[in-house]
Amino acid sequence: MAHKVSKIPFSRVLQYVSCPLKAGFDSIADSYITATDLYVSSVKEGIYTYFTEMAMKQQGVVITKKAVEAFIDNWQANSARIPADHASSLMFYQGHYLMTRVSSFFNPAVDKLVACKFPISLSITSDIILEDVIDVLLIRTEGKKLTYRAIFLEGPNEFDNQRYQKLRSAFFKLALQRHVSAKRKLNFLYESRPVLGQDKVLYPEPHSLNVIRKVVTGVAKAIQSEAVYPTTSKDICKACAYNRICEASLVRNL
Repeated sequence: MAHKVSKIPFSRVLQYVSCPLKAGFDSIADSYITATDLYVSSVKEGIYTYFTEMAMKQQGVVITKKAVEAFIDNWQANSARIPADHASSLMFYQGHYLMTRVSSFFNPAVDKLVACKFPISLSITSDIILEDVIDVLLIRTEGKKLTYRAIFLEGPNEFDNQRYQKLRSAFFKLALQRHVSAKRKLNFLYESRPVLGQDKVLYPEPHSLNVIRKVVTGVAKAIQSEAVYPTTSKDICKACAYNRICEASLVRNL
């Protein structure tokens, strides 16, 4: 009998730690999104386009225009799935503005694009593999110093969760070290950038592999045993895309 290996997206770890009950809605996840979900996905599409065009050495004005177009295309393709209210309109214009400021993310004199949506994975135990995607991976060269810059574009729930940030920072460094081999010393920089509401960058100190292993193993076992229960946080509940169909949320009458 073949040994069964579970592959767990790191986003699933955040989801379960934030609210285990959300795991039960995975089968209908594509049907329910919030304006924030759409905003984050649209911003990411615009930024992916920006860096891809930059790597092709397009002119700055052309790059910005295509990034804005990618943002608008993704928003318009999915906007029918969210309420057409004042808040969503403000998000649209904020995202449109952000696309004109992506150049502040990097210095083209020293930063070179490796890839957008770069997949990484790490074996946590003999039967659990943790997976994630780096939104933008750059190599920064400063003299003899070589640094891998991993930019993660975050929604509010991810950016404000410090435990999650420390776990993923460690996971990123450990996973990328296994992807890369080089004769000279490599440096790894984890950057968490919010795409909504804040204009700052986090460089969290990573947890150890033992901490990651303990948390992820516990989450995997809980998911496999279908141990689900609602979050105690009203803020998380209020921001959830499923709060109009979730019994726990309806009972709270948020």
